[in-house]
Parts: sequence; structure tokens; C-alpha cells
Amino acid sequence: MFRVVRVFVVLGSAWSIAACSLISGGGDGPGSGLGRLAVMPLRESPESRGGDRPTLESHAGRAVTAQIYGALSEQTRFRFVPDLEVESYVGRIDRSDQLAAARQLAELSGADGVLFGTVYRFQDRIGPRYAASAPASVSLALSLYSVNEDKIVWEGQFDETQEPLSSNILNAWMFWRGGAHWFTARELSRLGIEDLIGEISR
Repeated sequence: MFRVVRVFVVLGSAWSIAACSLISGGGDGPGSGLGRLAVMPLRESPESRGGDRPTLESHAGRAVTAQIYGALSEQTRFRFVPDLEVESYVGRIDRSDQLAAARQLAELSGADGVLFGTVYRFQDRIGPRYAASAPASVSLALSLYSVNEDKIVWEGQFDETQEPLSSNILNAWMFWRGGAHWFTARELSRLGIEDLIGEISR
């Protein structure tokens, strides 16, 4: 197992984010030998949605799942099962056990591997993009199941809240990627998803 640290920074009103991805795998990489992937719609952790600022915004799982498809469409290593095809199988799968569900989805779709995971936190910023009073905050975890190895061959996490650039000035290069503004939860999660998918598609 090895550890990869990714730090994201933006300069909106001098703000940054720091990201950490925990990646496991071996040999030629976690995606080695996988040609066609299926994406299990991400689950939403049963966090409270009450209060003035819900921990988990509605449709968070759907939003992040769509971002995974977007990131996969921008790489060339893997083909992927279309989302509508996956949806036709999901209703036939018992998802109480994520790994067992991944096995079922792989069998039904003919995929070599299955990406699945959970969104734990998905909070949007409060206020406009240049003057937000509270930052976006996102926490999610992904796993990659390999049919040939019949096990999880990779796991990644993204758990970040936008923070002042002054707390991490050395990583200002992320300004060029993220843009000079307060992120929305979707923008923040998209950066994390792109980074995680980048790890398995190398």
C-alpha cells in the first residue's frame, strides 16, 4: 500500500483547499487488467439533513456519480458501462452489502471492474462565489472491485473543506485548476473525483 497526498488551492479571496487521497494497489497499478468498468450509483451516508446547513445535501450521491462518469469520459484507459444500462440492473441488486452488490453488477453488465462508494458529507457554500460566509465541504470514499481478482484492488478518499490560502501557501498552484473563487460542493467534489479517477487510470 502506498499513500498519495493531493492538495488543492484556490485564491478567491485568498483561499485554498487541501486534499488527501488514500490509494491502495500493486503491480502495474490498481486498474491493471480492467478494460470495462461499471459505476454503482454512490450511496448517501445516513447523516442528518436537518438544520440550517445540512451535512448531506439532497441528491449528493447522484451528483457525485455523474461526476465519476464525466471523469471517466475524459480518460482513455477504460471503457465504461453506460449509466442507463447500469440503472436497469441496479433495481435487481441487493445493495445491503456493497462488495456483494459490486459482484452482482459486474456479472449482469459484463464489466471487468466496478467502482462503488459512499458520500459522507456534501455541504454547499453559503453566500456568493466571491463573498461566501461558509465554505463548501465534501467527504466521500470510492472503491474499485476487480472481477479477475475477486477483491477490492483500490480505495480512495476525498475529505476536504475549503480553507484560507494562508494556511497552505505552498500549494497555490491549484489556483490555475480550481479558479479564484469559493467553490460550490459540486466544484469541490469534482476536483476530488478527477484526482481519484486519475489515480486508477494511470
